[in-house]
Amino acid sequence: MVDKEQTERIEHFMMEIAESEEYKEVAYLAFSIRMFFLEYISHLRTINFVVPPFLTGMVEYVSNCFEDSDISPTCMLEYMNASKNGWVYYFDIAFLRPLDKRTESGIVECDRNLFILILTGFIIDTFRETCVDIGKIVNDEKFEYETNQYGLTIVNGVEFKRDYFLFDKKAYLYSIFTNTSVIDFTDQMPGFARVITENVKDGDILLRLDERLAIPEEHAISYSTLNFEKFHGPQFHFKESRFENKKTIVVHIDTESADKLLMVIANACWSCTMPRSRSGTILHHF
Repeated sequence: MVDKEQTERIEHFMMEIAESEEYKEVAYLAFSIRMFFLEYISHLRTINFVVPPFLTGMVEYVSNCFEDSDISPTCMLEYMNASKNGWVYYFDIAFLRPLDKRTESGIVECDRNLFILILTGFIIDTFRETCVDIGKIVNDEKFEYETNQYGLTIVNGVEFKRDYFLFDKKAYLYSIFTNTSVIDFTDQMPGFARVITENVKDGDILLRLDERLAIPEEHAISYSTLNFEKFHGPQFHFKESRFENKKTIVVHIDTESADKLLMVIANACWSCTMPRSRSGTILHHF
């Protein structure tokens, strides 16, 4: 267990990191990767874990600060595990201190480089913004290209990707305010980009080029995965339906087998007493 004095020391250390220029330099970019950062790090693994290029400076800064902090890796890991961050536990038990490498006393020398990377990701996830201050984000924007009165730049020739767009040999992550939903399941670009690409034949394309979200094209960040859960089980579409009552009960009957499907639609949501399939579809045969 980490005692009160150790906890205060650790939290003071983390606050110093969060208030540093190194952290502020990468925070908006890290938050724009729309998943927990430790989860993103896990996706980068092939044989060994690598530090994302844009995070190199902060990882080095965290390493130096931790070296001077008088906090042991063991205490830090215990603190991180106590936070109930499942990703920390995954990295700890699988890579940092795996059971098969522990001595009889339970001690194992963990990979320091990986430890610092995990610590950096943990700090980013801990201070991930839950309330977005639009004013602060706008005030801190960095523009290198000419903009109009709305802060938009002409980007004709832009190439849209699933998680970023390419312009002038740079990859810009989509802002956290951008709706990146796709139209079709396997689309390789967000819906708004597909509409522009397929339907705009002339005129200028304008986007907001915040340099805080830009990295060299060769370091482009991809993080989206295909969510196959949406194909588990039947889907019901109520686009043309109007439910004016607080609760609507629908029963479909197979005349040959006498199987029945009961659906209860309440307050624009539908449910029943049977467990959901992974897609959220509920089937009740009786």
